[in-house]
Amino acid sequence: MELEHLPAHPSSSSYWREISSAVVTGLIIGAVVLIMTISYGALIFSGPLEAFRAQGISLAIISTVVSGIIFVLYSGARRVLPLPDDDTLPITALTLSLIAGSMAVPHGSSSVFLTAIAAIVITTATCGIFLLALGIFKLGGVIQYLPYSVVGGYFAGAGWLLIVGALKVLLGIELDSLENVSAMFDAANIKKIGLGLTVALSITMIGIRFPKGIAIPLAMVICTILFFAGTLLWGVSPANLLGANWLIGPFSSDEGGISPTLVIEAFSDAHWRAVFTHTGSMLTIIVLSAVSVLLTVNGIDLLEEKELDINHELKVAGAANVLNSGFGGLISFHSFSIATLFDQLNAPASKVVNITAISLCLLGFAYGLSIIQYFPRPVIGGLLFYMGFAFIKEWLVDAWDKFPRYEYLVIPLIFVSIIAFGLIEGVAVGLIASIVIFVFKYSAVEIARYSCSGKQFSSNVERGPAEESVLQEYGDSIYIVRLQGYLFFGTASRLYSDLVERTGDTNEHLAIQFAVYDFAYVTGVDSSAALSFLKMAKLASSRSFFFILAGLEDEYKQRLTKAGFSEDENQNVLFFSSMDHAIEWCENKTLAAHLDDSSSDINADHTTIVAQLAEIFPDENLNDFLGYFTSREIESGYVLCQQGGESDEVYFIDSGEVSVFIETDAGERHRIRRTTVGAVFGELGFYLGTPRTATVVADTDSRILIMNAVSLKKMEQERPDLASIFHQWMVRVVTRRLLNTTRTLSAVVQ
Repeated sequence: MELEHLPAHPSSSSYWREISSAVVTGLIIGAVVLIMTISYGALIFSGPLEAFRAQGISLAIISTVVSGIIFVLYSGARRVLPLPDDDTLPITALTLSLIAGSMAVPHGSSSVFLTAIAAIVITTATCGIFLLALGIFKLGGVIQYLPYSVVGGYFAGAGWLLIVGALKVLLGIELDSLENVSAMFDAANIKKIGLGLTVALSITMIGIRFPKGIAIPLAMVICTILFFAGTLLWGVSPANLLGANWLIGPFSSDEGGISPTLVIEAFSDAHWRAVFTHTGSMLTIIVLSAVSVLLTVNGIDLLEEKELDINHELKVAGAANVLNSGFGGLISFHSFSIATLFDQLNAPASKVVNITAISLCLLGFAYGLSIIQYFPRPVIGGLLFYMGFAFIKEWLVDAWDKFPRYEYLVIPLIFVSIIAFGLIEGVAVGLIASIVIFVFKYSAVEIARYSCSGKQFSSNVERGPAEESVLQEYGDSIYIVRLQGYLFFGTASRLYSDLVERTGDTNEHLAIQFAVYDFAYVTGVDSSAALSFLKMAKLASSRSFFFILAGLEDEYKQRLTKAGFSEDENQNVLFFSSMDHAIEWCENKTLAAHLDDSSSDINADHTTIVAQLAEIFPDENLNDFLGYFTSREIESGYVLCQQGGESDEVYFIDSGEVSVFIETDAGERHRIRRTTVGAVFGELGFYLGTPRTATVVADTDSRILIMNAVSLKKMEQERPDLASIFHQWMVRVVTRRLLNTTRTLSAVVQ
């Protein structure tokens, strides 16, 4: 046995002092665990299973012991012990009561008990396998997708079921008929209910002075002592209390015994139809147990101030429950209440504490039923009342300030539905309401990451001043939208309405000729959204503009195709692999239509570098200036400069086209820009003296004018006037490029 954080010399007095402290702390925690386990067993085996309460309590203790051993050996949380899951306790009790109530045999029949055990074994084993699978496949985070308001509604409803369970424990009757409900108001039953509520109030009042982990056991001990003191003063003996149903017993000497072959007997004699009729409830228990593990482990993270591996804890809880099922045990895992008690008692991080607590529970199972039978029902019922009202307060009252109003409304809706129709129906109503709210709220989310015109956002093609001037004049005819998120009817319909409005302008400069929609950040498209895009395509055909979709994944393209949407340039519908290629196509179309337009005052002859220089330099100086350049004719595919190479030249495209590529460490090449006639590139590395940041390759046969460092230095010495004009021109080139970038950023940010 490993004893962490203990001195290396077992003979030292400090060693035994720490051992004694760990043992005392373990006895306190073990007593609390035993009391809570007894309460849970009593609740689950109530109503139709009242006759088997002793066996139920024994099974609950077995569950705590078996799972406790697994957790001590393998859990990453040192200061924690498992308990039967109190979050799913109400639905477990309700499900077993419904199974027992649906059988056409007396409630005290052994077949009722064995059928309940079969249901417990199947639920616990399946839950264990489910938790194991979540842990093994590292799916612990998936549980977080369950809407938190639905979890809150379930816990509020669980609070109600705990209160009903408390009444069943106190009165020993099933509240399933008007006759039994009216029996609650008998004088003796009102006294029991009143005492139970008094115990719950005592726990609450003591909890104001002490931490909850201490308040619960302290209040239960005080209330138990006061109960027996009061009854003795009243002249009522414990034997009379047993006969009057005020105590959890009586149990016969062999009544709490569990047969080693219990599970085999249960599977042989169970009424399986009654079990499988409630499969939905059992599945709900399993899913909510996984949610409960997640919430509990997150809470223990904070207590222990270390991050636990949720997937490892799921595997530990899964293994413990698979093993538990072999003994007929209940679903059990980390208890946040017990972890809190560890923290409040400042328990040492030693396994001695855990082993002592488990040993006390084991002794309670072996020898304690004769004592446990004298446990007052009002004390157990009071604990259940306290837990039920605490759940309702936390999730129905306090949640008002924690949730947005539209999310909070789901919680009372589930709560009322659980009371009126049942747990499964209530949770189902909550899920439907959450889905409706999600659709409504998500429909209001802006699915356009940004939208702008071709004037503000250009392709990666770097063009000369003449072409840039045309694109600035007619750039509003290109409408660009970068989409994001999931597209469905609630969001896609807004896109259609927006396009109808934008394409209604007949002004030549404002009328949209190209509508580009980029899908690079889209996470999904449903069939209803596909219908909206089909309507947009028909609108493009009727209003004579191009409707372009870029960056479509094959899956989305197939979905659109199934809806009747297909690429057809005759119908003004086009697909492109990326938004950059789509915008480049639109720009080329715009330039073809307007570059030679006399109204633009631009002549195509002015696009070359030489033509641009002729506007800057006087005629007598132009030839002198060009003399400092080197002219190079290159073929398509020629690598003009290599990424990482020396930056001692700046390039000017007099004819042809080149592309700029970024090369990754993996050897992949990505085009980031294409430059055409009149464009300049390589100036930053040239002026800064840094290595080339990209590779430049000729797309077509081209003529390039080159200014190298030696020629520039020579010109500065020989013709400083020309060098000054050259530097001013380069400033204009860089400034123009910066201006284009600023326009794009401004459009994206706004």
